[in-house]
Amino acid sequence: MQLAAAFRHSGNVVAILDEGDATFVDVNEAFERHTGWTLPEILGRSAVEVGLWADFEARSAIWGRLGVYRSVSDQAVRCR
Repeated sequence: MQLAAAFRHSGNVVAILDEGDATFVDVNEAFERHTGWTLPEILGRSAVEVGLWADFEARSAIWGRLGVYRSVSDQAVRCR
């Protein structure tokens, strides 16, 4: 319960993606505030599909890190 509350109310933008097709499974309140997308609107869609990626070079770097480390932290991302 505490972990779920920490995720939901964190001041950092946090999203959980499906490992197979990189679609959104869950996002926190900071994600919704910063992107304007709510969970029901973005659920099952990808960041590319909804036009969040402004920097495709950063996207490639993040996906590379995810492939190796299975998580990414402290990575600045510019969204549209």
